[in-house]
Amino acid sequence: MISGYIEVKEPSVAIDPAKFRKRNREQWERLRDLPNLLYTNGHSWALFRSGEQVGETAYLAGDLATAGRRLIVQDAAFKQVLRDFLSWHPAPVRSVAQLVRSIAPLCRLLRHEVLDRMGREATGIRAGQAKEEQPFTMLADEWRRLLFPTIDDHAYADAYAQTVTFALLLARSEGIDLEKLTLHEVGGKLGNTHSLMGRALQLLTDNIEQQCRVSVDLLIRAINAVDWPRIGSHREGADRHRGPAGASGSPHAAPAASTHRGHHPGLALR
Repeated sequence: MISGYIEVKEPSVAIDPAKFRKRNREQWERLRDLPNLLYTNGHSWALFRSGEQVGETAYLAGDLATAGRRLIVQDAAFKQVLRDFLSWHPAPVRSVAQLVRSIAPLCRLLRHEVLDRMGREATGIRAGQAKEEQPFTMLADEWRRLLFPTIDDHAYADAYAQTVTFALLLARSEGIDLEKLTLHEVGGKLGNTHSLMGRALQLLTDNIEQQCRVSVDLLIRAINAVDWPRIGSHREGADRHRGPAGASGSPHAAPAASTHRGHHPGLALR
């Protein structure tokens, strides 16, 4: 079971976000909302949750290049940082607002991971690797051929992350335990009541599940913590106040999962 995301920097790079510049700053802005993020340069170790540091920064004593077995823990902070990181569990999600805060950064992480994979595949193709052996590239080409002829890689990655997130949310709303099944099995069970979304989840994740293992596993853990009956009761109350225009046709209606930070119709994961 994956506990969180670890970002390893070069020893010369400080892991204080206030000191990040250029690419490291852009990367921090992309990762900062994650629920369990460990930054390290090998010497310094710091844990962040939703953009806030948890506990103290831990340090190792000794030169990383030459100390070898003489590299030692400087104080008790290192043990605490690792314990906190490895013991993380997603908090129960009992409201729509909590749902958005919990799922949105993981949906964005999946989007960026798909983009990164497609970039590596493009590099491989230019180096002579067979295009047919590049799963994300082939799947994107299939989307263009059958559905969206003009979609670019960024829009494809966004649509991919949205669809997978929505399908997992829908599966959880149907009482499917996401942590005990493979994604193919989840898609099969979901297909019993939502055939299109169940098949879509299988098509999007078969043969490429392992390549996005970190982001998908974190997404599954977060979604599995959603208390749908509680969220459903909150939404019904909100609908009574809002009137017929805001009523949902299904007690299990899932939010639209946009990974963009701009406006999205309905409830957006921003």
